[in-house]
Amino acid sequence: MRRSIIPGAARPTAAAPVVAGAVATALALSTCTTACTARADRPVPEPAPVTATAAGPAAPPVTDQELTLLAAAEEALVRECAADRGVHLPRPAAAPGPTPDARTFPFVVDSPDWAAEHGYGSDLDARRERVRTSDPLRTYLESLPTGRRTAALDVLNGSPTDPALRATLPAGTSIGRSATSCTSRAQDALYGDAGEWFQVSAATANLEPLWTGQVLADRRWTEAVGPWSDCMTRHGHDVATPQDARQAAYGTPDEAATASDEAACAARTGLAATVADLAVAHESRACHEFRADVDRRRELERAALDRAREITAELTPEQIAAGARTRGAPPCEES
Repeated sequence: MRRSIIPGAARPTAAAPVVAGAVATALALSTCTTACTARADRPVPEPAPVTATAAGPAAPPVTDQELTLLAAAEEALVRECAADRGVHLPRPAAAPGPTPDARTFPFVVDSPDWAAEHGYGSDLDARRERVRTSDPLRTYLESLPTGRRTAALDVLNGSPTDPALRATLPAGTSIGRSATSCTSRAQDALYGDAGEWFQVSAATANLEPLWTGQVLADRRWTEAVGPWSDCMTRHGHDVATPQDARQAAYGTPDEAATASDEAACAARTGLAATVADLAVAHESRACHEFRADVDRRRELERAALDRAREITAELTPEQIAAGARTRGAPPCEES
């Protein structure tokens, strides 16, 4: 039998956050996921502030291949920890591959060709949902009686009475999660300090909601949306914002036509160009403001790569891909 890859794996110890791969699907079944709000009735230690490192070039973002390796290693650590606690998780399904034509338009659809084919993306969302709901781990957890399912999720996520880690998000809110769950212990083994990883990963994962909200609150956005709305009205759509258009047409027979009109109006009125400029400005500002978190996350990821290679040494490329299929893109990738 191979040596355990989690130090002290036979007993619970303190540790960390965000789980990737197939186990992330399981967390959706629980009331407590990556950013569980800490309960006020139990003492929770405040995280040490993340400070910028000494002078020197910042660590570059890890590559997509390296992110896949880190996520697969975390998956393997969670699975081993769960098995040590009597929860034997099924193997993740084969990675489905990237969703074709997957794109996001957080402000306005600005690609006429994409809009004509996918509308607002309800077809792609349906594909992703089919993959999610057919995941073996999700199926396994849903098949368990309520009591056993709760116990299994407590192993993965921790229970409300566990000691908690804490992190402060860019918006200023504070969140907490179990320090003794298998997710936390796996990330502690991989990144060396679960509490620090929780802080920097939670902060950087929430940079996009911060800067996208700032775009929508920007006066230039408001001024540019008015002419766009007038253009949409002339095309028969009585909507004030792109969000209104999406809400009205998503999943309906008019989806592609509405999205196509949205894209045409975005180009004609200049909204698409305004959004592009605002996105760059606000994202750059957010990445600069939280540069210490971004840099420290990159440092922790790079420092964990050798451990990840050791942990995944016995896995096939297919198993690595399956265990890492939900890993998101690194924050502030170009900064």
